[in-house]
Order: sequence, then C-alpha cells, then structure tokens
Amino acid sequence: MLQYKLANGGNMKYFYSKRLLNQVAKYDFITGYEIKDDKIIVNYANKARHEELKFSPSTLKLIEVQMRNQVLSSMSDAAINEYRKYIKSANWWMIYNLWFIFYSSFNAANGNYPFSRALQSILCLGFISMLGRNIKDKEDYKEYINEIEKYRFFIENEDTINYEIVKRYFESDANSPDISGAPLITINDIDDMTLTELKETVELIRKNYSDELDGDISLNLKQKSTK
Repeated sequence: MLQYKLANGGNMKYFYSKRLLNQVAKYDFITGYEIKDDKIIVNYANKARHEELKFSPSTLKLIEVQMRNQVLSSMSDAAINEYRKYIKSANWWMIYNLWFIFYSSFNAANGNYPFSRALQSILCLGFISMLGRNIKDKEDYKEYINEIEKYRFFIENEDTINYEIVKRYFESDANSPDISGAPLITINDIDDMTLTELKETVELIRKNYSDELDGDISLNLKQKSTK
C-alpha cells in the first residue's frame, strides 16, 4: 500500500492579495484543524483566533469545504497571475539594486573625499539590504504559486489519491455502507507533501489500477460508497 507523510493538524500557508485587508482575510483563513477527543480544533492564519467545535462528521465536512473554497477562490488563476507580476517586479528591482551596489561600492572605493566615501558605503549597504528583501519576496511568491498549484492539484485528483485506500477499505469489509470510516487523505493532510510527490502518487495509482480507472475515474468512489 502507498505510504503518505501526513501533516500533524494541518498548516496551510496563508495566501493573500495585496488588494485585500490582510488582517480581515487572516481572521477567516483556516490553516488547518486537529481532532482531539470529541473536539475539532480549528486554526486560523490570525494566530489570535482558534475555535474548538464539538466533533461531528458534518462539521468536519464543512471545515474541509471552506478550506477547499480558499483554494478555489482566494487562490484563483488571478491570484497566481498577480504573484507572477510580483516576481517580475522583484526581478526588475534586483537588477536595479545590483547596478547601484556596483555604482556605490565603486565610488566608496575610489572617492576623493572621506565624507563622500562614507556616504557611498552607507548607500551600498542600503542597496544590499533592499536586494536581500527582493530576493526573499521573489522566493516567497514562487513558494505561494507552488503551494496554490499543489492544493488545486489535490482537489482535482482527490478521488484518485484516495482510490487505493478506499478500495482496500471495501475489500476488508464488503458490507461497508459508506467511506466515512476510511482513513482518507484530506486537504488538511498534505502540507508536508510537494506538488511533485502528489503528481507521482497519482501517476503510480493510475499505473497500478489502469484497468479500473479512466481519465476521471470510471468507478466513482463516492457513488460506490452509497451502494
């Protein structure tokens, strides 16, 4: 059986648009949940907020639906395009900073007056600091895009990813009325997985069960669970 490295309680990264009021968005953005005893502990991007709800399958389903909606709305193609614009802007500013680092360091080394050399040295340090910030921003935006694509891929292939789990669940108990008891991989569980790992998982399952699956899964597991 395939092995998965699951997250402990979920830790979805907080993605946002600069057009939004970030604190308001953080207040409603679910980063994950934990199940302890008869409670569901819901965590939000706003660290000051968390909820403890009485456990029920319907409540858990509502939480997961909201987490999916975060991906399908807040993490839309428009958001990805926005992040790509930020990356282009960061690239431009990196070139700008590199030029002025060279210019100010040259003047600091070859200036005729001590005050001028000191001023150029300070400017050089400032541009180095700005360069570091732009590099970090670029890497953050790239990570945001990768995470958005990862969660979207999971949503689009959730049935495939869980196919082997559900298949074995039914094989162990042919009278199982539904899949609520199966240890399914959910959107709360994939924080430690990469997009590459998810794609490899889907490819492996499709390869192992090619006679049972078509492009979209010929045997819909949710339909099977109601039979």
